[in-house]
Amino acid sequence: MSQYTLHKPVLFLVFNRPGVTGKVFEAIRNAQPPRLYVAADGPRDSVATDKQACEATRKLITDGIDWECDVKKLFREQNLGCRDAVSSAIDWFFEHEEDGIILEDDCLPGEDFFRFCSEMLDYYLDNEKIMHISGSNFNFGKRYGDADYYFSRYAMVWGWASWRRAWKLYDKNLDSLNDFIEQDAEKLIPDASQRKRFIEIFKKVRNHDAEFNTWDIQWFYSVMRNYGLAVQPNVNLISNIGFTADPTHKINTPEIADIHRESIPVNIKHTKKLTPCLEADNFTFKYFQKKRLSSVKDIIIKILKHFEIK
Repeated sequence: MSQYTLHKPVLFLVFNRPGVTGKVFEAIRNAQPPRLYVAADGPRDSVATDKQACEATRKLITDGIDWECDVKKLFREQNLGCRDAVSSAIDWFFEHEEDGIILEDDCLPGEDFFRFCSEMLDYYLDNEKIMHISGSNFNFGKRYGDADYYFSRYAMVWGWASWRRAWKLYDKNLDSLNDFIEQDAEKLIPDASQRKRFIEIFKKVRNHDAEFNTWDIQWFYSVMRNYGLAVQPNVNLISNIGFTADPTHKINTPEIADIHRESIPVNIKHTKKLTPCLEADNFTFKYFQKKRLSSVKDIIIKILKHFEIK
């Protein structure tokens, strides 16, 4: 068991993969959150194996809760798909909680992830400029600044945390996109190539492009749109174990699949720079472009494959 006593609630988002779900649940079980919210999308009528897989996934969680914990469940009978199932589950979570930690079924946290999120949630509770806390890091050993974290415009969602005050700004349908393009895009994304790429993706999401039937680009956009900042650890705290869990759904992204999880000091060194680290954001963007991952696109395709969105 973890020696750290977690005092924050956790939302666990699951579907139909008991294998990876069990590994992530074991990490949650070790952390023993005082309140656990479990949201599960319903089985698809078009997939014969879904009902059994969904039931098995839900059962391993409900049977495995063996610590003192207030449990709330949102088990869907019908399949809502990625965009609506996840966003409505996070709505539900923040209807009950002022802040908390959010994990999907294939985002395996290291031992320090919960402690890091918990401390950041308390430390920046009243700073509305800070909207998001990331657990993942794609800098592959490169550090920025001498603190244990820096700030980014990019809200990474492979293991994350936030506040109700921030989530209330979530724009699921990107209704404010035209104003963003006209008034804020150039200031928030100074690099022209990045700006062009992000606007292209945002428009596809707003237009319900079939490839972008998701929820997380909207959150990425919402943080940026509101001049918000994401806390970004200087080391990686999350491994995504879902890329190769199903051999029919592999994509060629070995560098970001199952990244090694590192440790963060018990006495976290805080940064005094309340501005985004443009050098780090540029590195992240250029990495994905160089690897031809179309920035966020291939990660989103992976998520869509995960949920079998058709």
